[in-house]
Amino acid sequence: MLLLAIAGLVVARYWGSYLMFHVLVEFFSAVVLSNVFVVTWNTRQRQTNGYLTLAGLASLFMAAIVMVHTLAYDGMDIIPGVTGANPATQLWIAMGIMKSLTLVIAPLFVNRHVNPGVVVSIYTLAFCLVIVTIFEYPIFPDCYIDGQGLTPFKVYAEYVISALLVLGALGWWFIRDRFSPNIRYLLVGALATTVASELIFTLYGRVDGPWNMYGHILNMVAYYMLYKAVAQAAIADPFGLLLRDLKLREEELEQRVVELDVARKDAEQASRAKGHFLAVLSHELRTPLTPVLAAVSDMLQDQRTPQHQLETLRMIQRNVELQARLIDDLLDLTRIDRGKMRVERTALDVHNCVRYAAETCRAEYEKKGVELHLALEAADSWVSGDSARLEQVVWNLLTNGRKFTPAGGRVTVRTSNERSVDLKQMLVLEVSDTGIGIDPAVQGRLFTPFEQVGEAAARGEGLGLGLAITRAMVTLHGGTITLRSEGIGKGTTFTIKLPTVRKPANATSYSTDSTAHRTISRRILLVEDHSDTARVIARLLQRDGHHVEVARDLASARKYFSSINYDLVISDIGLPDGSGIDLLKEFKADRPTLPAICMSGYGSESDLSATAEAGIFCHLVKPVTVQRLRQAIIEASSSGSSGR
Repeated sequence: MLLLAIAGLVVARYWGSYLMFHVLVEFFSAVVLSNVFVVTWNTRQRQTNGYLTLAGLASLFMAAIVMVHTLAYDGMDIIPGVTGANPATQLWIAMGIMKSLTLVIAPLFVNRHVNPGVVVSIYTLAFCLVIVTIFEYPIFPDCYIDGQGLTPFKVYAEYVISALLVLGALGWWFIRDRFSPNIRYLLVGALATTVASELIFTLYGRVDGPWNMYGHILNMVAYYMLYKAVAQAAIADPFGLLLRDLKLREEELEQRVVELDVARKDAEQASRAKGHFLAVLSHELRTPLTPVLAAVSDMLQDQRTPQHQLETLRMIQRNVELQARLIDDLLDLTRIDRGKMRVERTALDVHNCVRYAAETCRAEYEKKGVELHLALEAADSWVSGDSARLEQVVWNLLTNGRKFTPAGGRVTVRTSNERSVDLKQMLVLEVSDTGIGIDPAVQGRLFTPFEQVGEAAARGEGLGLGLAITRAMVTLHGGTITLRSEGIGKGTTFTIKLPTVRKPANATSYSTDSTAHRTISRRILLVEDHSDTARVIARLLQRDGHHVEVARDLASARKYFSSINYDLVISDIGLPDGSGIDLLKEFKADRPTLPAICMSGYGSESDLSATAEAGIFCHLVKPVTVQRLRQAIIEASSSGSSGR
């Protein structure tokens, strides 16, 4: 059809007149451009390629300029007051600029939605400016002077238009994958033919010359190719283009999934590296504290220790325990953030937790001159929980109360029972002080990690982790914690509520008697590579009447174990030639009822899980007090092979 049209135009030119040829070729171009617009407009809801949508909408206004150009052509004598070839040539340059700018901008919208209303408004304004500046207020530069031919402006404008078309082609090249091969070939042909026609339009001297005719024919061919591309995309194969876009997006999504998977693996690797670093750091910080704390604790209990040294020893003990507490707080916060906090639930009496924590804190209270009063009035004080964690909760609150209560003040721990909304029996634990109080404006921030207010912030005391960890611990136990303060100078009350459980039939009462550890002499194998820790722990256990053999590695431990029938094995985890957990597994495989205790600076959740899975009775995290070690030995020996 295109070839027949070209043949007809050539016949009209040589057997008719150039004016007839021009009218026919421009009419053909205008019809093609109008059809491009019609196709685009009626398929705009289905179009996913903004490139074609923008080009199609611009075609309507290019068609309008082509028609005005045709009517203003020299010899038509249709528009009043318009004579000569200049106005029609000006319109041609204006249309060329509009066309080239459209093709430069269009690649930017290939993956974007085009708002038809906005595009039509912009092109309507541009069309009106062209008409006004050529016919109403003739300020558009001259492009053709009768008797002289093309002006320099017209020639340079064609070069600029051609350069813009090449730039548009380069932009299209980067998005060519968005088009099917057939559409791709048509667009390449349209761009190349348009550039050729614009360059030819710099060569003619007369408006009815042969170069002008060749340029019009090439321009008509370019419009036809553009029409074929748009029509094929929107009518003949609309879903093919859509599916191609979906395929490309699927490939991009798959690439994004791969990138996210790589990022996830990197994050997991970083998390593992962080966990390993924290575990090693914890071990290295805790291990040197163990012999210090054990030796000091033993000297404080030794009746032969001179009286004048007791205060110095207590000072050392306080600071070592504080150092250990800071390490625990940092690691606990890391576990909470990662959702790895572990709670070993058993039926326990909260009153015992309170009494133990109070005994731990009492010396500090007496030193500051603050009274610590226990009013444990709850008839039902048993809950399902982790005794070590709940003791930590009470210790945090008691330490907080002592810290912010001046000398002569009082901290009261009170328990009671109440019914919850769903009528469950609850244990209510209140820790009240007569201290400095809390401004209501900042009370909501106190449970935030690293958050300190008032005097604590001013003094830079502590890390601001205690209350954040306390709330996390209480939440893990299925409870709630709230605070109440009437304001500065009016004291503070922390209230914890926990669901209760039935008291076990074999429950034992709380006791501070420290002589029980002396009743039975045991044969103990201590596997510890830290020389100071091994020496101090062995001396303390021997003083309690136990027979202790010390092994510094797995090889010597196996040698001792094969020759003596031990009553108990205590082992570190990190040993020079292997893992203490593997060693205890090996021993228990040979003697299933053998009581075993891990004592290590490694206290991560994975370490605790590994010891539990191995059937090891308990995992003591360094630094370990003499009292805690003695209690663990008694419990492990009486439990036989059962682990916890």
